[in-house]
Amino acid sequence: MISKRLLTKIQLVGIVVFGLLVGLSAPVLAVNLQIQVGAFSQEENLRARVKLVEQLGVEVELVPRDASTTAVRTVVLSDTAVPQVRKIFEQAGLKYFVVGSERSRNLEGNNSRRPLVWQELLERIATVEGVGYRWGGENPTSGFDCSGLLNWLLMDSRIPRTVSQMIEWTRPVDQKELEPGDFIYFQFRLNRPDHVGLYLGDGEFVHASSTHGVIIVELGRSYYQQRLVGYGRAPVQLVELED
Repeated sequence: MISKRLLTKIQLVGIVVFGLLVGLSAPVLAVNLQIQVGAFSQEENLRARVKLVEQLGVEVELVPRDASTTAVRTVVLSDTAVPQVRKIFEQAGLKYFVVGSERSRNLEGNNSRRPLVWQELLERIATVEGVGYRWGGENPTSGFDCSGLLNWLLMDSRIPRTVSQMIEWTRPVDQKELEPGDFIYFQFRLNRPDHVGLYLGDGEFVHASSTHGVIIVELGRSYYQQRLVGYGRAPVQLVELED
């Protein structure tokens, strides 16, 4: 768990004025891009990453991802600043990805929300693997049911909350057209589809299993093939896939 003391300290500290770093007379902010350079649940690891990034002369802010995980991101950047900061991280050997800031997502509203970056989705999945199943659950603290997990992972309020609503919302696709980010529907206990997972590519999907919790499994397993009823694609872009 990250202490409130550290969060407060990081929010107050700025080693270098970002505008000077990128050669501007003043920082040009208020676009919608940040660069994320890790997410941590252990405070010592978080401290180490913050220290390293600040030593590179880049101002950071901490973004809570859930009850126990905090992401390290740059301050909101201008379009011209992003390539320069990326170059700094590449020279330092840091893994990173560009994301839309939480601030801009809230300001822009749902209809213009920037799609979730694929790497960010994978990172979110990694933070909740093994979290237990709970009917009606929709966060890592309470646990997840199947549709609650997809809502939490994809962070878009346009996504319906129940499986039956999701089926109506998505358009059917054939198996040969299946792409990462598509919804997969199953029929387990009811006389209609009652379970959903998210396709990840390479024959795997993530879902909230009633027995194993959040888990990534192979779609080709006979257990799932016998209960598979179809695939659906969202009418809006939820995930931005890598080139």
